[in-house]
Amino acid sequence: MNSRKRKEIESEIVRGIEVNDGWLSILEKFYDYWITFKEKARKLGCEVEFFQFKQKFGGLRVYAYIENEGKQGEFEKEKEVLKQELRKEIQECEGLAEKTCEFCGSVNETVKARKPGDFWIFNICDECFVKQRKEEKNE
Repeated sequence: MNSRKRKEIESEIVRGIEVNDGWLSILEKFYDYWITFKEKARKLGCEVEFFQFKQKFGGLRVYAYIENEGKQGEFEKEKEVLKQELRKEIQECEGLAEKTCEFCGSVNETVKARKPGDFWIFNICDECFVKQRKEEKNE
């Protein structure tokens, strides 16, 4: 992801990006979806907010909201469909992150949540796990 695209995305997210580089492609995928989603929601009189994109306990957390604005009852079915669409997209991104190394972005069977050091749990492949363990010991 180039720095201009990252700044564009960061300007859209209220609390920011809190993931390692390996998950930036997932963020970019979600952001591309988000731009289209935001337009659809606004046409229905809804306010939307992309609040945060972060790692927690080795998993991806995407916090994005759609608020009903305008008259109650107006476009209710369409708004519900949009909410379900948003939930589905977030679940897809979180599922993709489960198979993707947070550090190098590789998608393979060795990726799993584990602790390379004393504190944090990361979703990490074998190669990056070994590298992170070495860095922890050298600090």
